[in-house]
Amino acid sequence: MYFNGVNHWLGFFDNGHINELGQNCDCEIILSFDMSREVFRIMRLPDEVMQRNKLFSVFNDCLAFVIYKNYTMSMTEKYFDIWVMREYGVEDSWTKQFVVGPLLGIHMPLQFSENGMLLLVGDEGAIVLYNIGSKESRELQISEFPNSLIPIQAMIYVESLVSLKGA
Repeated sequence: MYFNGVNHWLGFFDNGHINELGQNCDCEIILSFDMSREVFRIMRLPDEVMQRNKLFSVFNDCLAFVIYKNYTMSMTEKYFDIWVMREYGVEDSWTKQFVVGPLLGIHMPLQFSENGMLLLVGDEGAIVLYNIGSKESRELQISEFPNSLIPIQAMIYVESLVSLKGA
């Protein structure tokens, strides 16, 4: 994910260390690379986010996670926790900002849009746009999207007139 001029990846840090309680100290991390300064950085996730199904995204100009359970395709109510890093790079600034739900007919989150709306996958594979502020949702009609295909990821891109070929 590209944010603030830096590429970010979810990773897993395996330090091979066993603590005094006999527990493995492996943990999930955010690895970032600032291309302009050629600097790598490692940031820890909050304990409440680790080892859970999550969507890594940007929400309101902050790194964010949407935490969800890996449900089967069913018509049960779904809840999603939204965690944000309020101050970029400060691990102690992770905060659970919202609980979204209950939502019916939703399978999983896909991505936040640029305007803070949450793209979701419906139980039938439809793309649903959810407004966190107004708590309203609407199904998006995508004519080229086959009904049998269920999306598992969405990407945000920005169009540009800059040529990649020339100097």
